[in-house]
Amino acid sequence: MTAGGRREPRESTKDHWKRILEDWVASGMDERDCCRRSVIPITKFRWWRKRLRPEHAVPTPFVSVRVKKERSVPISSVPIEIVFPRDRIVRVRPGFDEETLARIVQILEAPPCG
Repeated sequence: MTAGGRREPRESTKDHWKRILEDWVASGMDERDCCRRSVIPITKFRWWRKRLRPEHAVPTPFVSVRVKKERSVPISSVPIEIVFPRDRIVRVRPGFDEETLARIVQILEAPPCG
């Protein structure tokens, strides 16, 4: 209640689901684990996620990479490490298959199954 004795306005359903989806994105959990932990029907979660999708799409940040000129280890033996959201890491060794790597990147950057 406010100081004047009036009730605080109730959170709208849309705002409630925005908050749930923001918390979910920040948690890094998959949607099933989030729903299980929060006791939320997954069908309802997915419906609101789809309805509010533009507001809760997980952005793919641009990362600038700078390569140093001097190396203490021959470049041919050093793997490349790619870190994706939710701490998923892919290490690529010399001689990798470009098509396979492109597919892996596409899968990891895709939004969670919904």
